[in-house]
Amino acid sequence: SGNNELSGDVVDTNQDEQWIAQDTFAERRGDPKAPLENIQYGFSVGGQIIQDSLLFFHAYERKEETRSSTVFSNDATYGPLFAADFGTFAAPFEQDLLFGKLSWQINPDQRLELSGTFRDEADIRDFGGQTSYDRAQQINTDVRSVVLKHQWSGAGFFNEATVDYFSYTYNPTALNFSDYGREFIVFRDDNAAPGFQYNVFNRNRTVFNTGGRSDNQFIEQENLTFKNDLTFTDIEWMGTHTIKVGAKYSMQSMFVDGSVAIRSSATTWKPGQRSAAAATSPSASSWGRPSRPPTSTITSSVSTSRMTGRSRRSWKSISACAGTMKTTRSTTTTRRRPTSG
Repeated sequence: SGNNELSGDVVDTNQDEQWIAQDTFAERRGDPKAPLENIQYGFSVGGQIIQDSLLFFHAYERKEETRSSTVFSNDATYGPLFAADFGTFAAPFEQDLLFGKLSWQINPDQRLELSGTFRDEADIRDFGGQTSYDRAQQINTDVRSVVLKHQWSGAGFFNEATVDYFSYTYNPTALNFSDYGREFIVFRDDNAAPGFQYNVFNRNRTVFNTGGRSDNQFIEQENLTFKNDLTFTDIEWMGTHTIKVGAKYSMQSMFVDGSVAIRSSATTWKPGQRSAAAATSPSASSWGRPSRPPTSTITSSVSTSRMTGRSRRSWKSISACAGTMKTTRSTTTTRRRPTSG
């Protein structure tokens, strides 16, 4: 915690794209310089509430990053079909950190502390290169921790009791969950049989990934723990001993909620072509309903549909332990130096 003197700090940093060189490959493609801005600021303050008795400390920090990723395709044959999805898109990241602590010196023998830590994050990612911005998702993370600790020092003993609460939430969310995701792949035909022999495992290359994502999750974990450690010092019995015993009781719970789209595949190719020509026709693996009409050079052999499923699970567990004992012993031996007679 702080001390009897009120004191604090303030920090602020800023960085933009003028301090960063253009990516070599992006420069060769003729892409504009990606926007970039990193801002980080915060403060801390500590001092007394009651002199020499109740002290406090508080700190806060925020980070804002405006990153970016470029979507493109190097496929000369089919890349131009997805030009509408190309470009440089922002991938922001935001984070809030908060810490606080109170320390109370009840008397010369007892001390009570209460501290809390909080962290919130939001991160947009998982796109760029041959993956369109529609496929991005936002990762939301939330962490909470509160600890109450009491220390008591007496004649020949020291006791420390702790109550610890912890909460963690992980919530990845698709930016586009309404449209199906499509993966455009070029397949090979290594089979000598007449006609194009389609094999889902015989892939040549991935041309482009576009459309929405199919997975949202909400995972929450909570822990509540009680712990007590008792130490006896300076116990004299055939030497000097220290004995430590303790007990711990913990409760954990976890909740999982997920939404997924059931996959429906669509195989597409240029009909009537064989081997090399047919092998350069992309196949789209689809999730849900299409977000754009098909091009005139590709026909679909299978229709697609979307189904949405949801799954919830929760777990609870309790653990306890007691009677842990640790003993140390120390003895002192005095040796007499012999004298010459």
